[in-house]
Amino acid sequence: MNICEDKIKVFLDRPLPLQESEQQILCPRCGHNELYTGNYFFLNPLSRYAHVYICEKCWMDEALQEIDRQPIPLRIWSAALPLVFSGELPSSMNPTAEEPHP
Repeated sequence: MNICEDKIKVFLDRPLPLQESEQQILCPRCGHNELYTGNYFFLNPLSRYAHVYICEKCWMDEALQEIDRQPIPLRIWSAALPLVFSGELPSSMNPTAEEPHP
């Protein structure tokens, strides 16, 4: 199943409440750099393409990619790779998924 960029964007928007709770979390774009927490949380930049916080290095890379008009597709973001490789949305996001019966 080929997942469209819009569905990947919705999937990537989900960690925002977790990020805002100031738990230690890695950048969803690169998967390497930790985001700021505590008193420095406000320093985390928002992505230009998904409503989620990313690290400063990725933010700068997004800006440079935008100048070249060649943004990195959401499907190769670190947080989206499991979704892309599995080829299906998690059951909590898939409206056609059957609900388990008790």
